[in-house]
Amino acid sequence: MDVAASGSQSGLLCVHSLRRGEFIHSFRPPTLSRHGTSPAVSKLALATTGTLVVSMEDGGLHTFTINGVRLCSVDAGEQLHDIKLCSNGEMLVTGGDRCQVLIRTTVDLQVCAMLDLSSHGPIRCLALTPDDLNPVPQFLFIGSEDGSITVVDQDPLNQQKDSGTISF
Repeated sequence: MDVAASGSQSGLLCVHSLRRGEFIHSFRPPTLSRHGTSPAVSKLALATTGTLVVSMEDGGLHTFTINGVRLCSVDAGEQLHDIKLCSNGEMLVTGGDRCQVLIRTTVDLQVCAMLDLSSHGPIRCLALTPDDLNPVPQFLFIGSEDGSITVVDQDPLNQQKDSGTISF
């Protein structure tokens, strides 16, 4: 896709060409607050398909095309500390202050699965094993406030115990 995206404290999203570093365009996500001022961009994730997901400091979670066309917006209901796109940009994994990892569909940001880790505190970071390790199953690593790392190795919708927690 030869593009890079960045977000600013003023709420502006900028898209640049990756090879030349040339500015392509900018746009501003809608605000959820009634103050009318744009909140800062908190996190963003760009898929190889050109889908861009943006988390704002006001709790807004937005999906855009790389051309700036808004596909969906929801109130995440919390301050998100990390977001990751997976499944070729079709799924979004989020974690934040509510101590839950949510798996959402990227196109409409609807929650498909939830993993409650409230015994470990807010979710601080997320990591996925690289796609190039396929057909090896993908693992999700979840870093929590208390310093523990939870490793999810199966579908969170499965009723069996799916994860193990390692504390450092």
